[in-house]
Amino acid sequence: MFFNAVLERRSQEGLGLAIRRGYPEEWALGYGALVVDILPTGPAYGKLRPGDVIISVNGVSFERKSHSEILELLRRVEGMVNLLVYRSEEVEVSEDRQKAPVGLNSASCQSLFLPDGISNNSQQK
Repeated sequence: MFFNAVLERRSQEGLGLAIRRGYPEEWALGYGALVVDILPTGPAYGKLRPGDVIISVNGVSFERKSHSEILELLRRVEGMVNLLVYRSEEVEVSEDRQKAPVGLNSASCQSLFLPDGISNNSQQK
């Protein structure tokens, strides 16, 4: 299902999510940014969950955008941020801790946890 998620980002914080660029074979959507982790204290907590696919931000589609372009778009947004998101109805998330679905390769994950910057997800190894 598709839905809009509205997050409020203050200038000194990130969005509170980590993404991976990709398009697994089972997605019939084309390009998007796969959410692989959520920071419990960030703006995305309670609105997005691992396994969601972000399709656009503030009306700007991620289709045909490079991973770097997507990261830059997400990094630069401030204030009220409108995300178009696809969520598979098969994705299950633990209520205790939001974790990426089993089998996801986090080697190419990027974190948007940090303000004014994007760094490699510290959990990747």
